[in-house]
Amino acid sequence: MHDLNGQFYAIFPHGVLATVFGLAALWVVLAMVMGFRNFLQDVGEKPSLLLSWTHVRQGLSDAFSLKYLHGNVKTGCTYPDDNISPWRRRFHHLTFYGFMLCFAATVFGTIFHYVLGWQAPYAFFSLPKLTGTIGGISLALGTAGQFWLKRKADPDIRNISQMGMDYAFIVQLFLAAVTGLALMAFRETAALAPLLVIHLAVILSLFITMPFGKFVHGLYRSGALIKYAKEQPAATDVGGLNYNKGLIFRQVENNQTEGCSANGRTAKMKDLPFKSQIQFYASYHCRPI
Repeated sequence: MHDLNGQFYAIFPHGVLATVFGLAALWVVLAMVMGFRNFLQDVGEKPSLLLSWTHVRQGLSDAFSLKYLHGNVKTGCTYPDDNISPWRRRFHHLTFYGFMLCFAATVFGTIFHYVLGWQAPYAFFSLPKLTGTIGGISLALGTAGQFWLKRKADPDIRNISQMGMDYAFIVQLFLAAVTGLALMAFRETAALAPLLVIHLAVILSLFITMPFGKFVHGLYRSGALIKYAKEQPAATDVGGLNYNKGLIFRQVENNQTEGCSANGRTAKMKDLPFKSQIQFYASYHCRPI
């Protein structure tokens, strides 16, 4: 085994790896497309109306920036306890962008192999190696941090029924990152073969379980944010009344129906979408009269 000289394909032929993981990737894409189609049906949206560039751009901007993990004071969430902390958002960023860098490393490796005709292993300062190394470190730190936060979280706010899925996903991502980094560090040693088997097994299990595990929350969360971006114009303009700008709320004529008022115009609260009602009551621009 000392004569392998870091050659992965001496253990598993390239064609075998490409076939196995190519089929696994197709399975993931197919399952997620089917799941997202069901999501659109459940929320009553048509792709042609929801997936416009404006809505997608706003929704993905909110998703990639983790806008709603900033908390209502823009500094963080009350997690894992009652103190405001930015660490949940930071560890999510490390995890997500670490995963995307690892994915980018695979894409670069594929381009190098099939388009440029360059065979692995690649130099450390090549795009596949750099993105994979930085991504692996980021992913390992992010998942370790999220595990630590979950262990610290107030037991009264834990969703016990989901903890197993949460921990399994975090551990899978952590192992994918750590075994990948170990494989790079020890590829010139006798540990190459067992490390490669372990790493590939972890990656394959991650692929197979992706459509059924915590991974898909990113897909559905993004879909929900795109839908919210679509609803925002309607939610902020009811009866010609923009509730985000200088609104006050009062009891209207029968002293029982709640409404909102600005510039002498009134819209009944029941006409606002539910989320808009919540935001209306929480708005710092609103006051009772």
